[in-house]
Amino acid sequence: MHLVDLLTLALIAIALIALVLRNLSRWLGKQPPGPWNIPLIGSAVALLGASKNPLREPYAAMANLSRKYGGIMTVGLGNETWIVLSGLKEIKEFSMKSEAVSRPVMPSLNSLYAFNEQLGVIFADGRLWSDQRRFMAKSLKVIQTGYKPFGEHIMDEFNLFRAHLLDESAKCPDFNGRDFFDIASLNIIWRLAVGERFDYKSKVGKEMINHVEAFTMEQTLGIIGGVAYARYMPYLSGVYRSVEMHMEKLRKFLWEKAVSRAERGNDDDCNYAALFHQSEGEFATNKQLVVSLLDFFTGGSGTVSKTMSFALLFMLHYPKAQEKVRREALAVATDEEEIGLEHASSMPYTEAFLLEVQRLASVLPICPPRVVTKATQLNGYTLREGQKVQMNLFAMHRDPDHWGDPENFRPERFLDEQGRVTVDEWLQPFGYGKRKCVGESIAKTTVFLFICNLVKHFDLLAPKVLPGTAPNGGLTLTPENFIVRLQPLRKSVTL
Repeated sequence: MHLVDLLTLALIAIALIALVLRNLSRWLGKQPPGPWNIPLIGSAVALLGASKNPLREPYAAMANLSRKYGGIMTVGLGNETWIVLSGLKEIKEFSMKSEAVSRPVMPSLNSLYAFNEQLGVIFADGRLWSDQRRFMAKSLKVIQTGYKPFGEHIMDEFNLFRAHLLDESAKCPDFNGRDFFDIASLNIIWRLAVGERFDYKSKVGKEMINHVEAFTMEQTLGIIGGVAYARYMPYLSGVYRSVEMHMEKLRKFLWEKAVSRAERGNDDDCNYAALFHQSEGEFATNKQLVVSLLDFFTGGSGTVSKTMSFALLFMLHYPKAQEKVRREALAVATDEEEIGLEHASSMPYTEAFLLEVQRLASVLPICPPRVVTKATQLNGYTLREGQKVQMNLFAMHRDPDHWGDPENFRPERFLDEQGRVTVDEWLQPFGYGKRKCVGESIAKTTVFLFICNLVKHFDLLAPKVLPGTAPNGGLTLTPENFIVRLQPLRKSVTL
């Protein structure tokens, strides 16, 4: 037998042994079920069969696989093995465990995002995470209840947004719905971060949005972050370098604005940079401030903007729903009055509408990953120390066994027979447990105030050909580009 043949046989034998060892623990009943996990390529074959494009929509591919393997399954991504949770029971139980709070170290992601460190709050870990999450939660509460309640700042921004829309719609009534709220949402976060805002025609503001979306909307970034060697592969290496360029520019901009502003001593300002500058401790560094602000923009500005864009899109597809929201708005506020949070309890259909938007949009399809710090049991399976875990909110929000008709847009599913809003634990757009989004309250307030006041002042008209409602994106999801026509409503309009 030739040497080449012997080497070939040896390589085949090594691959088979690796395959057996990789799947042995599952065969012995210690790990959750899942598709075949082949060395180097993981469960790529199964993922390809579960979605038309698993590289660009892994959340959908894994959701389809979960229909076969259940709410907890094992999936190979590259040369690493992940546990994927897709059901409420599994996500709820896992999220509340003390050994399930940590983030895995992901060098590619840390390099792009956080100066090659685990900083900020979203991707931070250990004492830094617990300390800074408490500080961020406390600071947001101070900002929300400051000398001027933050809800008033949101309405100030809406009124400027409305004036901009009236001016622009007089020239051309058609707007790109996908980007419709981008600057407004950015301004709310920028006000919270450093106490400033951008003009609606600001080139700097638009550049900032482009930098953020280069990270949040890149469809392959989940693979780059989750598979150690992915950033060195031919196509993905180019993607990595492009995102890296955008993130470097964004960090530089935040450093120049937030750090220099804080260092100038604007301690009377009720914003995050000023409060951070007043804080003390080992984690109160300039790098930590910059990455914390990155968290606001990647986890806040874009998700709020795209949630509202999805609300626009569904109002175009379902004009009767738009009419019902407007009818409730007109019933609780006069022409001169603004819709405020105090009106929410009198607008049950509107609340149900927004809940259904959040369910179908699933703007955050997969929670940032966790790593098990101590072996633990879940659904009768053992999750080993060091095991990486993903929680698929997209799958949970579209589970047919729970929702019945998950692909249908039906706000009534969140209303009882008396028309009152009902809470469904299967809807968790902000994540679950100890790592739940710290800015949930501000996000909900922004979406409610903007959508309610928008339909109170404008009729939203659809183009001749309606766009699809399927989400696109990467770490966060967005609608495809679509046109919405604005028609200002006259005062005292009745329906």
